[in-house]
Amino acid sequence: MADYPILFSGFRHVVKGPSFEAVITANGRTLISEEDGEWWCSGVEPGGIIVEGEGPSGAFEKFGAAFRHALEDIAEGAKTFAVFETEVCALFNTDPNDARRWEAALGHFQKGAEIPEQFRNLPRKVWNESDIEVEVRPLEKLEKAPMEAAVREERSLPLAA
Repeated sequence: MADYPILFSGFRHVVKGPSFEAVITANGRTLISEEDGEWWCSGVEPGGIIVEGEGPSGAFEKFGAAFRHALEDIAEGAKTFAVFETEVCALFNTDPNDARRWEAALGHFQKGAEIPEQFRNLPRKVWNESDIEVEVRPLEKLEKAPMEAAVREERSLPLAA
């Protein structure tokens, strides 16, 4: 089995709950793995989301869809914005097993392992634990705020990789 540490940033999703609308923005980590010719994407933040897809990109795309679906499920069942926010923050907790695998995969590349072709076109980013975050805001607050610069969802490899 081969593991590849991936960072994602600029994730944004709008959901509608019974009494609120909210926008979620997130930066986190995933672990892309190849096992017996199958590609998997496991969330480190958010932990607990594991999907299989066609190639690394397909697995990551399915991860994003599963994350969005989980947020929509939480919104559907949350009676208030406060409950929704609490549950999203709980979902975004770090999966300790995948975090250890992510760190080990990063260490593998820090020691000079070759980056496979499927990952060579990804930008490299300096990874800092403080960059991992999820923000949940009521939609009306976003509407009253000045328009933010367009955020583009991005995948990258930690700079050491």
